[in-house]
Amino acid sequence: MVFKEYLQGVEIHPGNRRDEEGQMRHIEVIGLKKDLEYYMKLNYPLEVTQVSQEEGGGFIITIPALGRASMNAYGETFEEALALLNEIKRESFARWLNEGLPIPEPAEEAEEEYSGRFVLRIPKFLHRMLAERAERENVSLNSLINSLLMLALSESNAVDKVKDIIKAAFKDYFREAI
Repeated sequence: MVFKEYLQGVEIHPGNRRDEEGQMRHIEVIGLKKDLEYYMKLNYPLEVTQVSQEEGGGFIITIPALGRASMNAYGETFEEALALLNEIKRESFARWLNEGLPIPEPAEEAEEEYSGRFVLRIPKFLHRMLAERAERENVSLNSLINSLLMLALSESNAVDKVKDIIKAAFKDYFREAI
């Protein structure tokens, strides 16, 4: 079969049609067969603990996503512990696959999502000053505060920059004490 090497590890729908010469003309792929090698290649986050010399030294490595109690290994060196953990992982995956048990896959490392919204309590006088400034500049209050925060954060010394921005923006309201 011409495409045989491409279909390795792929489950083929049993109702696929063959022509009179026995060649498949329509192939419906159901999904990737998840075998032992598939699971061994997954990148599970590791938890590494270095054991103090007073407690005997060495390293303990665990895979929390698969269970800290069952998926851990100790070694005198990091490499030794990792090699042992990979053996334990291979044996566990093989057993789980043979028993038809589900094997959890590592979670996607997604960045924490931010909505772009947050609630900020400020004194009424500051709210008034910001609203008046926004009106003078003909921008929304949200846009003004966004700009002020971005300016402040773009500087290495954000606190001083915020003070300068506030001083400049509200010089009519503050005495020179600031």
